[in-house]
Amino acid sequence: MTRVLITGGAGFIGAHLARACLEAGDDVSVLVRPGTDTGRLAGIEGRLRVIRADAGDGGALDAALAAARPDIVYHLAARTRSEAGAAVEAWRSAEDGLGPVLRLVDAASRARPVPRAIVRTGTIAEYPPSDVPMPETGREGPRDLYGAAAAAATHYLEMLVDRLPFPAITARLALVYGPGQSRRFFVPWAIARYLDGRAAPVARPDDRRDLLHVDDAVEALRLIAAHAEGLPPTLNVSTGRAPRMADVAAAIGRLCDAAGPQAMTCANASAAKRPLGLCADPALAERTLGWRARTELEDGLRRTVSWEKEKRRSQEPMDQPHYASRF
Repeated sequence: MTRVLITGGAGFIGAHLARACLEAGDDVSVLVRPGTDTGRLAGIEGRLRVIRADAGDGGALDAALAAARPDIVYHLAARTRSEAGAAVEAWRSAEDGLGPVLRLVDAASRARPVPRAIVRTGTIAEYPPSDVPMPETGREGPRDLYGAAAAAATHYLEMLVDRLPFPAITARLALVYGPGQSRRFFVPWAIARYLDGRAAPVARPDDRRDLLHVDDAVEALRLIAAHAEGLPPTLNVSTGRAPRMADVAAAIGRLCDAAGPQAMTCANASAAKRPLGLCADPALAERTLGWRARTELEDGLRRTVSWEKEKRRSQEPMDQPHYASRF
């Protein structure tokens, strides 16, 4: 039995990871902020340990590590977006993106027993827009505060790799989607719009994004943890393919049996703006882990639509439709 601690374990990816670890027979603890809704853990609460503490609080981390005694720590707790512009928001973004990571590796270094590995989730938003999939050796060029803070944390872990008593690896995730994701993100938002009988306007229809099903993301995280010793400090976890967002919206419309236009371009979309691509090269993960994304986009979208339909038959929607994602 492997003891695991998942920070951000009540979030979208964290809850899927917690279920996968339980299915594998692991002893699972999840660290969630006080007041966090644990609805995504419904049905498994009695099979895991829920520790309510702030991942940015060093003392709370010490206590959480002492309680969980993890072999593996998955660090998923992070703000997924920041407001652009204001200097105070940039400062807050840097604190939120970097502080918890450094406090965690410090606390884990002092824990007894010391974890075998820390696996942290980064993001392909650390890369600049590109027409080709970016390798791990590509120069970062984040376009928002979220990506900049994530890139800083990645570099700190790379710098510390030889000074820590365990490997600390960043999995740079593509844009993950799947059942249970908040409607603040494009895929669940568009599904909800179509099932409500409305159109799903796409602000930048020609932009391309690397979309990864959550099951593939979870499989990669678990493989990284199992083979952490000797792995490079940063690995892309992505498909290496980036479809047009207008095509993604159209596919969702078909799967939702939407009547009428299946994808609309926002009225304020500017044809003069150059389309932006965001895609990462997964070749290193395939070479070192034998991992590749196995879920084709159409199948992943179909499964996500089916989950939402079943959820609607059984209960009220999780939250109100609102599209404010980085897509």
